[in-house]
Amino acid sequence: MFADLLAINHTTSVYLHARTALSFMDKLSNLKATLATPSQNEDEIFKSLFSAQAGRVVAKVLSHHGGQRHDKLGKALKHCAETIFGAIHEHLSKALPNGHSERDRLELIRTFRNTTHGSFLRARQFEKAFATSAATIPPQLPHVPLLYAWALALDPEQILTL
Repeated sequence: MFADLLAINHTTSVYLHARTALSFMDKLSNLKATLATPSQNEDEIFKSLFSAQAGRVVAKVLSHHGGQRHDKLGKALKHCAETIFGAIHEHLSKALPNGHSERDRLELIRTFRNTTHGSFLRARQFEKAFATSAATIPPQLPHVPLLYAWALALDPEQILTL
């Protein structure tokens, strides 16, 4: 995970930013799945890390702990997390046909991740993502690992039990 964070910061390639960010998030979901009791499905954990609820938890952790250092820092980190998660969902909402839910947006992120996992796309996800939608990876997605790294450092229990 640390190597992924380092790699994100040492490339100017948009593609590599996205691939490495998804790799970080995949490793975080694997870690959470390994530690979970009772056991949980890693795919569901991966998707949940991008949910609006997860965004609120990350924003809350960053706000609380950042605010203990300086009020403006807590507010700025909270705003940053809310903006990034909100922009990701807005971007994906525009890419999908009308009537799609958060679950559909999260499944699309899973599909993006799995394009490098081989052919593990279920229920015609490839066709849905690339033939019937204007799906592109949200440009804000590479910022999510840094938010999670900070949140993990500040409150690991909150993030690992999310």
